This record gives sequence, C-alpha cells and structure tokens, in this order.
Amino acid sequence: MSPIPVARSPLSETSRHVLVAGGQDLVFGLETSASRIAHLAAVDALAHLLMGLRPETARCRLDLSADITADHAY
Repeated sequence: MSPIPVARSPLSETSRHVLVAGGQDLVFGLETSASRIAHLAAVDALAHLLMGLRPETARCRLDLSADITADHAY
C-alpha cells in the first residue's frame, strides 16, 4: 500500500514531525465522517497533551478563548 499523498506534501517534507489522520475521502458518506472523526481525535489528543505539559499557560489560553467567544454562545 502506498503512502497517503498528503503525508508526502511539500509542507511535510519541511516539517520535523508529521501527523496524518484519516484517509482519502473517495465518496461522501461513512468514509468522510470517519475521516473527520479521526482528525478531531488527533487534534483533541494534541490539545490534551499540550495542556498537560503547560497547565498554567493552557488555563490562561482557555480563559481567554472563553472570554472572546462568550458573546457568541447560543
């Protein structure tokens, strides 16, 4: 099986670390949803890792984000 094309993009060639989640979306439907869930899980895992490494900074950023988005809550 050949690598996913995005894993060998110009950006990934210049990056120290590359994280690829999901796969090729061939048709709309289950494959598209699964790919989006994979991306969401990867970003969520990275966010939690960073929050664990720098909890004070994370709390400050989360509070700032909450202040900015408070007027846009439904």
